[in-house]
Amino acid sequence: MCSFGLEPGGALPRSLPSSTCRTRLGQHQHVQGSLQESCLGRCLLLELLALLKCVEAEIANYEACLKEEVEKRKKFKIDDQRRTHNYDEFICTFISMLAQEGMLASLVEQNISVRRRQGVSIGRLHKQRKPDRRKRSRPYKAKRQ
Repeated sequence: MCSFGLEPGGALPRSLPSSTCRTRLGQHQHVQGSLQESCLGRCLLLELLALLKCVEAEIANYEACLKEEVEKRKKFKIDDQRRTHNYDEFICTFISMLAQEGMLASLVEQNISVRRRQGVSIGRLHKQRKPDRRKRSRPYKAKRQ
C-alpha cells in the first residue's frame, strides 16, 4: 500500500471513508504527477541534451567536409588556370620584339633558305611523296575449267 492509502494499482482501499479517500487521492495524484513530470522532464532533458550533442557533432563534421570541398575547389581553380595556356599574346609580343631588334627579317630569311636546301616547297607543310613506279608482281589466279 502507498503512503497515501492507495493500493499500488491506484485503487481505493475499502476501509477508508469516501471523503478521506478523495483528499488523499488528490494529494497522491498531485505528488505522483509532479514526480512523473520531474522524472519525465529529467529523462526528456537528458534525451534532448544527447540529441543536441549528436546534432552539434554532425554540424562540425559537415562544416569540416565543406571546408575541405572549398579548399579542393580553390586548388582546382588554380590548377585550371595553370593548364589554360593562351600563347597568342606571348607570340605577338615576341614577334614584335624581334622586329624592333631587327632580328625578325634575318630569321625568316634563314628559315626560308634552309627549306629550299632541303627541297621542301615553301607553301606546303609536308613533303610530297613521289608515286611508286615499280611493277608489282601479282599472284597467278587458277583458271576455271
